[in-house]
Amino acid sequence: MDRLRSAVLDHRRLLAAVCTGLAVLLTVVAVRQPGDTVTVAVAAADLPSGHALTDADVTMARLPRTAAPTRVVTDVETLLGRRVGGPMRAGEVFTDARVLSAGTGDQLPDGHVVTTLRLADATATQGLRVGDRVDVVAVTARDDGPRATVVAESAQVAAVPAPDGAEEATLAVQTPRETALTLARVGLEAQLSVVVVSPGAV
Repeated sequence: MDRLRSAVLDHRRLLAAVCTGLAVLLTVVAVRQPGDTVTVAVAAADLPSGHALTDADVTMARLPRTAAPTRVVTDVETLLGRRVGGPMRAGEVFTDARVLSAGTGDQLPDGHVVTTLRLADATATQGLRVGDRVDVVAVTARDDGPRATVVAESAQVAAVPAPDGAEEATLAVQTPRETALTLARVGLEAQLSVVVVSPGAV
């Protein structure tokens, strides 16, 4: 009889231990549920600067909440039709700073064209986004030292091609047709650089 009572007690202790373990496990699982993560919009493929986003360009991914950038985009619909402000790699998270306001750069004003500049400094386009306003500066060599002259004021950035490893960088800007002709001529005679005068809208 004592043996039976002892066996029953041991069985109850084992059952209690199992129940306690399950309770702890369920608590841990509950803590790790979606409350600790956030579903964010990411680029489904490499995207060029100025690209107008479609459904095929965006996918959703789940990130730990502590690893998600600030002001991350969580609704695909808010991205459709908007343009990427700079090159994006597949899997990169969309934030408010990575896309432009709807309509930015969609149409050229009458008499304006898009001109591609070749800049002497390969790092000159780092941080630039579609919609930024820049002054284009020409630097020429003179006997008394280099001379810098602004040849285009407040030109709007139309595209920022991804760096290709070359010693020079390229940048597409929107300017009046006459200014574009000046830039084409000066680009053959001087080194070009840009200075940001007004960040684009986000």
